[in-house]
Amino acid sequence: MAMSKKDFETIADSIRTMMDPHARLQAAVALVSACTKLNPRFDHQRFFEACGVGVTSSRVYHLPKE
Repeated sequence: MAMSKKDFETIADSIRTMMDPHARLQAAVALVSACTKLNPRFDHQRFFEACGVGVTSSRVYHLPKE
């Protein structure tokens, strides 16, 4: 069974609650590859934003100012 938008949102919500911004970034980056394989239309930039991680390009990630 394919993952739904709600599944991806639940994962992003869980990552967003991580207190350590570097751990949050690592978790989001680690999951993007797998999520893209599960759903070719997966929007990694939208996922990063939902996780509370900013993205400036497809390969350069930064943490939002807190």
